Amino acid sequence: MPREPYLPYLTLYASPWFFRGRAAGKPACQGGIQSCLSPYSQLLPEEGGRGGRRGRAREETWGGGGGAVADHEGAWLWRASPLPHPRPEGVVGHFGTGGTGQCAGKRRGGLAGSERPMPQTAQGPQGLRGGSCAPGPAEREQGPGGPGPDFFMATCEPAAPEKERSARHMAKTCWNVFWGFWDYETPKVIVVKNRNLGFIYRTVQLLILLYFVWYVFIIQKGYQDSETGPESSVITKVKGITKSQDKVWDVEEYVKPPEGGSVFTIITRAEITPFQTLGTCPESIRIRNATCFSDNDCIAGEMDMLGNGEKTGRCVPYYHGTKKTCEVSGWCPVEDGAVHSEFLGKMAPQFTILIKNSIHYPKFQFSKGNIRDYDDGYLKHCTFNADTDLYCPIFKLGFIVEQAGENFTELAYKGGVIGVIINWNCDLDLSESKCNPKYSFRRLDPKHIQASSGYNYRFAKYYNHNGTDSRTLIKAYGIRIDVIVHGQAGKFSLIPTIINLATALTSIGVGSFLCDWILLTFMNKNKVYSHRKFDKMVDTQDPREEQGPSSPRDSIPKEPKGLSQL
Repeated sequence: MPREPYLPYLTLYASPWFFRGRAAGKPACQGGIQSCLSPYSQLLPEEGGRGGRRGRAREETWGGGGGAVADHEGAWLWRASPLPHPRPEGVVGHFGTGGTGQCAGKRRGGLAGSERPMPQTAQGPQGLRGGSCAPGPAEREQGPGGPGPDFFMATCEPAAPEKERSARHMAKTCWNVFWGFWDYETPKVIVVKNRNLGFIYRTVQLLILLYFVWYVFIIQKGYQDSETGPESSVITKVKGITKSQDKVWDVEEYVKPPEGGSVFTIITRAEITPFQTLGTCPESIRIRNATCFSDNDCIAGEMDMLGNGEKTGRCVPYYHGTKKTCEVSGWCPVEDGAVHSEFLGKMAPQFTILIKNSIHYPKFQFSKGNIRDYDDGYLKHCTFNADTDLYCPIFKLGFIVEQAGENFTELAYKGGVIGVIINWNCDLDLSESKCNPKYSFRRLDPKHIQASSGYNYRFAKYYNHNGTDSRTLIKAYGIRIDVIVHGQAGKFSLIPTIINLATALTSIGVGSFLCDWILLTFMNKNKVYSHRKFDKMVDTQDPREEQGPSSPRDSIPKEPKGLSQL
């Protein structure tokens, strides 16, 4: 018999005593079980069987959006199905009660001999329809001590609160997310018969593959574990003599500092102020506010941080010319008063520089130096040559300046900074003989900026002459050598190999991303491809139904269209 789709099934459970009768009297519901149903319901067996089935039954009371559930053993299951009658207001598929009436009572006896609360039909707002669930004559004869009615049925319950429904829905959602985490997902493959798009796809894949094979694995050696910045030590030694206008200079005079570290200076020009003693003399005319016209222009006791002494308050004639400067108390004469210049660059290009260097890579426990274990006479007659004498680190100063691309005479006159860079790039998967130093040279100071170009410094030599403390002030211009050591060592390791291989395989997917973007954006039939690429799921669940466990029927995919158009 057809049913209204909006009326839910209501399940009635009754023990065998209800249908087979009882020894003491009639069934509890006078007039039969149909008398306990409303005129809008009918009694149907539960899924085959002879009028029902025996087993563990669940008592469910429905109403609004919720219900109450209880379990009972040994019950016959019957289902009350709504008849195709118009549903009056306030009646929602109930039995024997109208509105939201509820029964309350006790089931006595049963299989376990225990008492359980159970609903009984009670008078609702619309009254009982089709019979009564009051005790029959047998029950009344036995009195209150006899066994009570041995049946129960579902009744309408008030709607569950909205917060309770939301909580159940959230709990179900979280549970589904948890189990969905363990699902396996696989991409959907669609073959698009388009040669232009296929050419772009394969070209992008080929370029990515060439990049990783040629650059990452061959050039950068991405399969190796590496270490940069080796531990290093540098010892230097300079030899040679030269002659200026007035004297001969040896290593002890033109190399500063003499310790032989990685940074040292070779003096190529000197401005010398000899025989300075403590006294008073005119201030240098190059000092600001040093010129004067009278003693009033000079304040006694004033000191200029860029000057050469303390002002005495007198205005005196300068060393040469007609100008006057303020008198100062200090080392006299000042630098401008009696200076003379000496150039040492005539023989300086022939100076030899020994650079001893050793390195150590602690990660790989690898050490090596730039001097091989030859016989004792090898270093006395060799000079550096990248092809024949790589392990003879003796360089001529002129060779270093030339390799740096500089003019020696100009550099010697104004001074400058030259870097000697030693690079140790070692592939430790090969033999030790393949790990060799590589030398390069370049100028480090900015020669194109006149304000900061060149290199000079001052120092003094002190002595006592006839009981008077004296000194010789030298402003030195020279070529400063900075020895810089760096490098990188690499050796095969499984971890970087796996990482770079995984990166390469993942990057190949860029081709798919690019082609998908072209298909979805620029192709004429991009909407057709979008329908086939993405399955749109349509939720068919009735929102009026109670949320139950999810099943494959909860949602169905919307059939995509246009596959033949691709």
